[in-house]
Amino acid sequence: VHNDLPTNDWTTLFQLLSEDKSYQGVANGYSFYQQCLPKNSLSMGFTASSMHWLSKIPFNITNHCFHTYGELHERQAYKHQAKLDFNSFIEHRSNELVSGGILVLSIPSYDDQGMESMSNYFDQLYICAQSFFNQQQLSNFTIPIYLRSLSECIDNELFDRCSLKLIKAELSQLKVPTLELYHNGQLTFDQLVKIFTKVFQSTMDPLIKQILGMNARSKEETDKLSGEFWM
Repeated sequence: VHNDLPTNDWTTLFQLLSEDKSYQGVANGYSFYQQCLPKNSLSMGFTASSMHWLSKIPFNITNHCFHTYGELHERQAYKHQAKLDFNSFIEHRSNELVSGGILVLSIPSYDDQGMESMSNYFDQLYICAQSFFNQQQLSNFTIPIYLRSLSECIDNELFDRCSLKLIKAELSQLKVPTLELYHNGQLTFDQLVKIFTKVFQSTMDPLIKQILGMNARSKEETDKLSGEFWM
C-alpha cells in the first residue's frame, strides 16, 4: 500500500510495480496522520523522508519560509505541532499493525550539535522567492516541515501506551550520491544545480502553485509562472 503526494507520477509507479507479479500494489489517498488501513491489517510499515512533513502549520514564519530561521516562540510552536503529529502517526499505525508487526521509520533529523543539511537549501529557496513573489505571497510562503532530534523520535511513554516496543533507534548520516559525484568531479556545478532544482520542484511545486494561485489566476497562468520560478 503506497501513500504519498497526489502529484506523484502514480501511473509510472504502478506500471513498474505490475512487472513483479508476486504481489499487488495499491495507493491510499488518506493523510498518514489519519487511519489509512483497517485495524490489525498491517504486517510491516516503512516510511522514508515523510514524517518531517507537518499535517498543518501553526502559523506562517516571520521573515522566512523555514522554521529553523524563525523566532523562539515560532520554533516552539512548530515543535509542539510536530509532537502532536508524531503521536497521531504512531497511534494510527499501532492500530493498523497486527500483533508482532514492525514499523521502520526513516526520519530527516538533526544531530546532537543541532547540525542538519536542509536549512541552507530552504534559505536559498527563500532568496529565490523574495525575487519572485510579491509581499503578500511571501508572507504566506512557509514550508510545512519540522526537523526533529533523535530524542524527539523516542517517546517510550507513547510507545507503551500504543503497545509498541522500540527495537532500535539510531542517528546516521545520509549520503547523497549526487553530491559525491560533484565532489569527485563527475558533475559540473551547473549539472548539480539542475538536479537539486528538480528534486526540490518535485516536492515544493504544489506549495509554490498554491502561493501563485492566491491572486485568482487561472491554472494555465499558475502553471506558467511555476515553470518560470524553477527555471
